[in-house]
Amino acid sequence: MAISVFSYFDYQEFLKDFYREKKQQMPFFSYRLIGQSVGMDSSYLIRVLNGTLHINNKKIPAFIKTLKLSAQEAAYFEALVNFNKAKSESHRNSFFEKLFKISRIRSHCLGPQQYEFFRMWYYTAVWSLLQMKPRAPDFRALADACEPRITAQQAGEAVKLLMRLGLVRTDEQGRLVVTDNHIAAPEKWSSQAITAYQHEMIARADSALETIGKDCRDISSVTVTFRENNIEQIRMLIADFRKSIIALSEEQGDPDRAYQVNIQFFPITRTTGGQ
Repeated sequence: MAISVFSYFDYQEFLKDFYREKKQQMPFFSYRLIGQSVGMDSSYLIRVLNGTLHINNKKIPAFIKTLKLSAQEAAYFEALVNFNKAKSESHRNSFFEKLFKISRIRSHCLGPQQYEFFRMWYYTAVWSLLQMKPRAPDFRALADACEPRITAQQAGEAVKLLMRLGLVRTDEQGRLVVTDNHIAAPEKWSSQAITAYQHEMIARADSALETIGKDCRDISSVTVTFRENNIEQIRMLIADFRKSIIALSEEQGDPDRAYQVNIQFFPITRTTGGQ
């Protein structure tokens, strides 16, 4: 299987990607085949993939067999299902820790208490600058390297926060270096900080229309019409695009600039009810 369960924090997204991959390999592959394999009605399975229902824990062994997971992958998948189904913060945290003990992912995953990282847009900008190469703790230089420029005090606050969260450390030469090249944050976690971060990045995109030349940006808009039952398919296409951008970023060497990618899809009319 080309996709890796260790790359997911949502088992339903993993199952959808598994289905799409199999469908590409074997056109006759269907929800009914999966349902028969795991002892589940295909209509129920579709609702699981759409995120409206969860699989029963008794079905987890059947899914593991169908997905042909190794022992380590199976342990991760089981923890992942329980993580997504957890109703209390303590249970979510417990399964979250278990996921990263099992996983081979080397990303630094932010816990619920670490969402301060997303409070200011320039926290991610400073982290990205340090990700590209180690730098001396020169806050003025870090501030000037941000677009738009920030103050030296803001750069210092960013570094202080990044070090407190364990995302940045100093090496033997006293330079600031990142501890991991990737940060993961489960998409289903609701957080006011994440919402505020998205507001800020949308505002940055608006500003870029005036301050950044067209040769260094791509901001386009298109208005389309769909039926509401197409929304999930659009979400999947957007998810594929995000993964392609991340893969390209990981494959290249020696990046020299950090970019923000915003993807927006939202209604601009009410449903017509067939009128």
